[in-house]
Amino acid sequence: MSFKKGQLVFFFFAVVAQLALGQTTSLREKFILSPKDTIRLDTLSIYPSSFEVFCGKQKLSSVSYHLDHGTSRFYLIDPCSDSIKLRYRVLPMDLSKTYFRRDISLIYAETKGDREMIVTTTSAANNCLYCVVAHGAILRIYEKKPLVADQVAINYRKADISPRQRAMLDFAMKVCLHSDQIEDGDFAPLHAHGLNDEDIWDIAAITAFFGLSNRMASFSNMMPNPEFYLMGRVPKQK
Repeated sequence: MSFKKGQLVFFFFAVVAQLALGQTTSLREKFILSPKDTIRLDTLSIYPSSFEVFCGKQKLSSVSYHLDHGTSRFYLIDPCSDSIKLRYRVLPMDLSKTYFRRDISLIYAETKGDREMIVTTTSAANNCLYCVVAHGAILRIYEKKPLVADQVAINYRKADISPRQRAMLDFAMKVCLHSDQIEDGDFAPLHAHGLNDEDIWDIAAITAFFGLSNRMASFSNMMPNPEFYLMGRVPKQK
């Protein structure tokens, strides 16, 4: 099933937001000989405003070459007798591919609690009372651990969670607090625990989306329902 209209709108604004951030971690720099044919520079799509071409030390204008930002295909119109230096930033995806909506319940196959664990942990960092209590209740139910929500909200590094979940929360917290410092090295621990690039995108998206929710909930003074505090802590009364 293809993306729905609302999801496409969210996808568009997510890409625009990343363009505005201009993350330094996506920077690429390459040296090539003057190509006679079209070449593909990268497996990912290129930020439109970031692309620079140098013939030796001289920066070329955009009329001297053609670049398809989506496919990262580059063609030099005016020949260069010197080596060519290319500098650009990439998006975290190939926009020339067709993407499909995924079943959110399949994103984290090992446990349904991963999403709620991310939300509870990052919401605590954002001081959102409603989100910590409400999503902490769901986390306790999914994980069947009455103490886990309190643990990850206070200090997830001391919580009774798996190494995979700790790596997941390490990344989520960096996105939450220091997204401008994300670099390629942050992905390796997640890959080591079997998470792929789409999973990593989901962790970042969940963190970012609930960062917005945290602020709106706090701004509007949303308060948790009293029953949320005990959900998942004590057996349900029959």
